Amino acid sequence: DAAEPDPAAAEASAAQAVSDAVIESHRAAFETALKPETKAERVPLVKDVFISVNAETFERLEKVVGVHRSERLEQIEVQTFGVRAFGRPAVVEYLDLTAAQRERLDKIGNAMGDRLSGIHRSSDLSAAEKKEATGKIRLEAMSQARQAISPEQWVRWELLTGAEFRR
Repeated sequence: DAAEPDPAAAEASAAQAVSDAVIESHRAAFETALKPETKAERVPLVKDVFISVNAETFERLEKVVGVHRSERLEQIEVQTFGVRAFGRPAVVEYLDLTAAQRERLDKIGNAMGDRLSGIHRSSDLSAAEKKEATGKIRLEAMSQARQAISPEQWVRWELLTGAEFRR
């Protein structure tokens, strides 16, 4: 008896192939983005490549996993970016963020990033303590972000991110 093929495994394999192909097609762009000497020069370039990779990946994944699951994956992906997602062009446009809001959100994101870097560099904390501290910082930053946008924009944010993803 031949074992029945596992549709979930086949779908996962197809999705991984999509991801691999998209990343490979952007390899030269990543290499170019990583060339500048300073982090300040590299970060925006790498960010732009990642945004492009993510957009193309989701476009191709829709054909593999279907529209509804692809939309949910996009929601989860935005959630993983947390406060930093407010700097993504599609999010800025969808929420119709003003320049002042973008500046405030960027400051919140930078402050969060600095705090997270300090935690990750710390040798005084266990992995569990780092995870807990990281979660608290992310929640605090999101609370600050909520104060930086209007109630209507927050509703749109919640629609964009969907239900909280928990592992």
